[in-house]
Amino acid sequence: MNLKCLASHIWANRKGANPIQVYAAALRTLPGPAEWNRWFPAFFSEEQARILRFAREEDRFSRAVSHMLVSTLLGERLQLRYEELIFRRNGYGKPYLDQPGAPAFNLSHSGRVVVCAAADSEVGIDVERIEPLDRATLQTMLGPEAAERTKRMTETETIDFFYGRWTLLESWLKAEGTGLNNKHTLETFAPRFDGESWVIDPGKPEGTSWALARLAVDSPFPERYALAVCRKPQESLPDHVQFIEVPELIARFRALL
Repeated sequence: MNLKCLASHIWANRKGANPIQVYAAALRTLPGPAEWNRWFPAFFSEEQARILRFAREEDRFSRAVSHMLVSTLLGERLQLRYEELIFRRNGYGKPYLDQPGAPAFNLSHSGRVVVCAAADSEVGIDVERIEPLDRATLQTMLGPEAAERTKRMTETETIDFFYGRWTLLESWLKAEGTGLNNKHTLETFAPRFDGESWVIDPGKPEGTSWALARLAVDSPFPERYALAVCRKPQESLPDHVQFIEVPELIARFRALL
Protein backbone atom coordinates (compact mmCIF):
# COMPACT_ATOMS: atom_id res chain seq x y z
CA MET A 1 0.00 0.00 0.00
CA ASN A 2 1.53 3.35 -1.01
CA LEU A 3 1.59 6.37 1.28
CA LYS A 4 -1.42 8.05 -0.34
CA CYS A 5 -3.58 4.94 -0.08
CA LEU A 6 -2.36 4.52 3.50
CA ALA A 7 -3.45 8.08 4.34
CA SER A 8 -6.94 7.37 2.98
CA HIS A 9 -7.03 4.07 4.87
CA ILE A 10 -6.01 5.73 8.14
CA TRP A 11 -8.61 8.46 7.66
CA ALA A 12 -11.35 5.88 6.95
CA ASN A 13 -10.51 3.96 10.13
CA ARG A 14 -10.27 6.88 12.52
CA LYS A 15 -13.82 8.12 11.92
CA GLY A 16 -15.30 9.80 14.96
CA ALA A 17 -11.84 10.59 16.36
CA ASN A 18 -11.74 14.24 15.36
CA PRO A 19 -14.22 17.12 15.50
CA ILE A 20 -15.67 18.59 12.34
CA GLN A 21 -13.33 21.06 10.66
CA VAL A 22 -14.86 24.41 9.76
CA TYR A 23 -12.72 26.79 7.70
CA ALA A 24 -13.52 30.23 6.33
CA ALA A 25 -11.82 32.45 3.78
CA ALA A 26 -12.13 36.24 3.79
CA LEU A 27 -12.62 37.78 0.35
CA ARG A 28 -10.84 41.10 0.81
CA THR A 29 -9.84 42.22 -2.69
CA LEU A 30 -10.43 40.91 -6.19
CA PRO A 31 -7.34 39.50 -7.91
CA GLY A 32 -5.95 41.13 -11.03
CA PRO A 33 -5.47 39.17 -14.26
CA ALA A 34 -1.84 38.26 -13.44
CA GLU A 35 -2.76 36.92 -10.00
CA TRP A 36 -5.81 35.07 -11.38
CA ASN A 37 -3.62 33.35 -13.98
CA ARG A 38 -1.26 32.01 -11.30
CA TRP A 39 -3.81 29.43 -10.17
CA PHE A 40 -7.04 29.44 -12.21
CA PRO A 41 -5.61 27.56 -15.26
CA ALA A 42 -4.74 24.67 -12.90
CA PHE A 43 -8.42 24.07 -12.04
CA PHE A 44 -10.20 21.09 -13.55
CA SER A 45 -11.75 22.12 -16.86
CA GLU A 46 -15.26 21.36 -15.57
CA GLU A 47 -14.73 23.64 -12.60
CA GLN A 48 -13.35 26.41 -14.80
CA ALA A 49 -16.49 26.20 -16.94
CA ARG A 50 -18.77 26.43 -13.88
CA ILE A 51 -16.91 29.48 -12.60
CA LEU A 52 -16.90 31.29 -15.93
CA ARG A 53 -20.70 30.98 -16.18
CA PHE A 54 -21.01 33.69 -13.52
CA ALA A 55 -21.32 37.16 -15.02
CA ARG A 56 -20.05 39.13 -12.00
CA GLU A 57 -16.34 39.06 -11.21
CA GLU A 58 -17.12 38.90 -7.49
CA ASP A 59 -19.16 35.72 -7.99
CA ARG A 60 -16.45 34.11 -10.10
CA PHE A 61 -13.87 34.87 -7.41
CA SER A 62 -15.99 33.54 -4.53
CA ARG A 63 -16.64 30.34 -6.46
CA ALA A 64 -12.93 29.96 -7.23
CA VAL A 65 -11.99 30.50 -3.57
CA SER A 66 -14.64 27.93 -2.54
CA HIS A 67 -13.05 25.38 -4.86
CA MET A 68 -9.53 26.14 -3.61
CA LEU A 69 -10.70 25.93 0.00
CA VAL A 70 -12.29 22.48 -0.25
CA SER A 71 -9.54 21.15 -2.54
CA THR A 72 -6.82 22.30 -0.14
CA LEU A 73 -8.60 21.00 2.95
CA LEU A 74 -9.25 17.55 1.43
CA GLY A 75 -5.94 17.28 -0.36
CA GLU A 76 -3.97 18.01 2.81
CA ARG A 77 -6.06 15.64 4.93
CA LEU A 78 -5.77 12.75 2.48
CA GLN A 79 -2.24 13.61 1.29
CA LEU A 80 -3.45 13.70 -2.31
CA ARG A 81 -2.40 16.01 -5.09
CA TYR A 82 -5.04 18.22 -6.67
CA GLU A 83 -5.18 16.14 -9.84
CA GLU A 84 -6.02 13.06 -7.73
CA LEU A 85 -9.14 14.59 -6.19
CA ILE A 86 -12.19 13.19 -7.97
CA PHE A 87 -15.26 15.38 -7.39
CA ARG A 88 -18.75 14.13 -8.26
CA ARG A 89 -22.28 15.45 -7.71
CA ASN A 90 -25.39 13.70 -6.44
CA GLY A 91 -28.80 13.94 -8.06
CA TYR A 92 -29.47 17.27 -6.31
CA GLY A 93 -26.14 18.75 -7.39
CA LYS A 94 -24.40 18.38 -4.01
CA PRO A 95 -20.67 17.75 -4.57
CA TYR A 96 -18.75 14.92 -2.91
CA LEU A 97 -15.29 13.42 -3.19
CA ASP A 98 -15.27 10.04 -4.93
CA GLN A 99 -12.28 8.67 -3.02
CA PRO A 100 -11.92 5.69 -0.62
CA GLY A 101 -12.40 6.86 2.95
CA ALA A 102 -12.88 10.48 1.93
CA PRO A 103 -14.55 12.83 4.44
CA ALA A 104 -17.83 14.48 3.54
CA PHE A 105 -17.83 18.22 2.99
CA ASN A 106 -20.11 21.15 2.35
CA LEU A 107 -19.59 24.75 1.23
CA SER A 108 -21.40 28.04 1.66
CA HIS A 109 -20.80 31.66 0.68
CA SER A 110 -22.36 34.97 1.58
CA GLY A 111 -21.07 38.50 1.28
CA ARG A 112 -17.30 38.45 1.70
CA VAL A 113 -17.03 35.10 3.48
CA VAL A 114 -16.66 31.56 2.09
CA VAL A 115 -16.95 28.62 4.50
CA CYS A 116 -16.29 24.88 4.26
CA ALA A 117 -17.06 22.05 6.70
CA ALA A 118 -15.47 18.60 6.51
CA ALA A 119 -16.61 15.66 8.64
CA ASP A 120 -16.51 11.88 8.91
CA SER A 121 -20.14 11.64 7.79
CA GLU A 122 -22.58 13.85 5.91
CA VAL A 123 -22.48 17.48 6.95
CA GLY A 124 -24.21 20.72 6.01
CA ILE A 125 -23.11 24.31 6.56
CA ASP A 126 -24.70 27.67 5.84
CA VAL A 127 -23.41 31.20 6.29
CA GLU A 128 -25.48 34.35 5.76
CA ARG A 129 -24.51 38.01 5.91
CA ILE A 130 -26.93 39.64 8.33
CA GLU A 131 -28.95 42.28 6.53
CA PRO A 132 -31.70 44.51 7.97
CA LEU A 133 -35.23 43.30 7.29
CA ASP A 134 -38.49 44.88 8.40
CA ARG A 135 -40.37 43.12 11.17
CA ALA A 136 -43.46 42.39 9.04
CA THR A 137 -41.37 40.53 6.45
CA LEU A 138 -39.53 38.58 9.14
CA GLN A 139 -42.75 37.52 10.87
CA THR A 140 -44.31 36.44 7.58
CA MET A 141 -41.31 34.29 6.69
CA LEU A 142 -41.03 32.81 10.18
CA GLY A 143 -44.68 31.79 10.37
CA PRO A 144 -47.17 32.43 13.21
CA GLU A 145 -45.63 30.17 15.87
CA ALA A 146 -42.05 31.39 15.55
CA ALA A 147 -43.17 34.99 14.95
CA GLU A 148 -45.01 34.93 18.28
CA ARG A 149 -41.67 34.46 20.02
CA THR A 150 -40.31 37.68 18.50
CA LYS A 151 -43.01 40.03 19.83
CA ARG A 152 -41.00 40.95 22.92
CA MET A 153 -37.65 41.05 21.11
CA THR A 154 -35.80 44.14 20.00
CA GLU A 155 -35.27 44.68 16.29
CA THR A 156 -31.70 43.35 16.50
CA GLU A 157 -32.79 40.31 18.49
CA THR A 158 -35.53 39.58 15.95
CA ILE A 159 -33.11 39.78 13.02
CA ASP A 160 -30.62 37.52 14.83
CA PHE A 161 -33.41 35.06 15.64
CA PHE A 162 -34.47 34.97 11.97
CA TYR A 163 -30.97 34.42 10.59
CA GLY A 164 -30.30 31.83 13.27
CA ARG A 165 -33.30 29.77 12.19
CA TRP A 166 -32.61 30.35 8.50
CA THR A 167 -29.02 29.08 8.70
CA LEU A 168 -30.08 26.09 10.81
CA LEU A 169 -32.73 25.17 8.23
CA GLU A 170 -30.37 25.56 5.27
CA SER A 171 -27.56 23.60 6.94
CA TRP A 172 -29.97 20.72 7.60
CA LEU A 173 -31.30 20.61 4.05
CA LYS A 174 -27.75 20.78 2.70
CA ALA A 175 -26.72 17.88 4.94
CA GLU A 176 -29.67 15.94 3.59
CA GLY A 177 -28.40 16.79 0.13
CA THR A 178 -31.62 18.33 -1.15
CA GLY A 179 -31.20 22.08 -0.61
CA LEU A 180 -34.14 24.43 -0.13
CA ASN A 181 -37.48 23.07 -1.31
CA ASN A 182 -41.21 23.62 -0.90
CA LYS A 183 -41.60 20.63 1.43
CA HIS A 184 -39.47 22.10 4.22
CA THR A 185 -39.90 25.82 4.83
CA LEU A 186 -38.93 28.19 7.60
CA GLU A 187 -42.55 28.16 8.79
CA THR A 188 -42.67 24.36 9.14
CA PHE A 189 -39.13 24.02 10.50
CA ALA A 190 -39.44 22.66 14.05
CA PRO A 191 -36.24 21.20 15.52
CA ARG A 192 -36.24 20.32 19.22
CA PHE A 193 -33.57 21.53 21.64
CA ASP A 194 -31.90 18.83 23.78
CA GLY A 195 -29.93 21.21 25.98
CA GLU A 196 -26.82 21.24 23.79
CA SER A 197 -27.93 21.18 20.15
CA TRP A 198 -31.02 21.49 18.02
CA VAL A 199 -32.12 18.04 16.91
CA ILE A 200 -34.04 16.83 13.87
CA ASP A 201 -35.57 13.43 14.53
CA PRO A 202 -35.96 11.00 11.61
CA GLY A 203 -39.37 11.04 9.95
CA LYS A 204 -39.33 7.26 9.59
CA PRO A 205 -37.54 4.33 11.32
CA GLU A 206 -34.80 4.09 8.71
CA GLY A 207 -34.29 7.86 8.63
CA THR A 208 -31.38 9.91 9.95
CA SER A 209 -31.16 11.99 13.11
CA TRP A 210 -29.34 15.30 12.82
CA ALA A 211 -27.78 17.67 15.35
CA LEU A 212 -27.63 21.38 14.49
CA ALA A 213 -25.75 24.23 16.11
CA ARG A 214 -24.72 27.80 15.45
CA LEU A 215 -21.09 28.88 15.49
CA ALA A 216 -19.73 32.37 16.03
CA VAL A 217 -18.11 33.99 13.01
CA ASP A 218 -15.35 36.41 14.00
CA SER A 219 -14.95 37.84 10.51
CA PRO A 220 -12.45 40.60 9.76
CA PHE A 221 -15.22 42.72 8.23
CA PRO A 222 -17.58 45.18 9.93
CA GLU A 223 -20.73 43.38 8.77
CA ARG A 224 -22.05 40.51 10.87
CA TYR A 225 -22.57 36.92 9.74
CA ALA A 226 -24.67 34.00 10.98
CA LEU A 227 -23.39 30.45 10.57
CA ALA A 228 -24.86 27.03 11.34
CA VAL A 229 -23.62 23.47 10.97
CA CYS A 230 -25.70 20.30 10.72
CA ARG A 231 -24.04 16.97 11.45
CA LYS A 232 -24.70 13.45 12.72
CA PRO A 233 -25.15 13.38 16.54
CA GLN A 234 -21.91 11.44 17.06
CA GLU A 235 -19.86 14.18 15.41
CA SER A 236 -18.37 16.87 17.66
CA LEU A 237 -18.13 20.54 16.77
CA PRO A 238 -14.92 22.59 16.73
CA ASP A 239 -14.32 25.36 19.24
CA HIS A 240 -14.15 27.99 16.53
CA VAL A 241 -14.18 28.75 12.83
CA GLN A 242 -10.64 28.85 11.41
CA PHE A 243 -10.10 31.81 9.07
CA ILE A 244 -7.60 31.55 6.23
CA GLU A 245 -6.42 34.58 4.30
CA VAL A 246 -6.68 34.10 0.53
CA PRO A 247 -2.91 34.55 -0.16
CA GLU A 248 -2.18 31.71 2.29
CA LEU A 249 -4.92 29.60 0.74
CA ILE A 250 -3.51 30.13 -2.75
CA ALA A 251 -0.04 29.10 -1.56
CA ARG A 252 -1.38 25.94 0.06
CA PHE A 253 -3.44 25.12 -3.03
CA ARG A 254 -0.45 25.59 -5.35
CA ALA A 255 1.55 23.21 -3.13
CA LEU A 256 -0.89 20.47 -4.16
CA LEU A 257 -0.28 20.97 -7.89
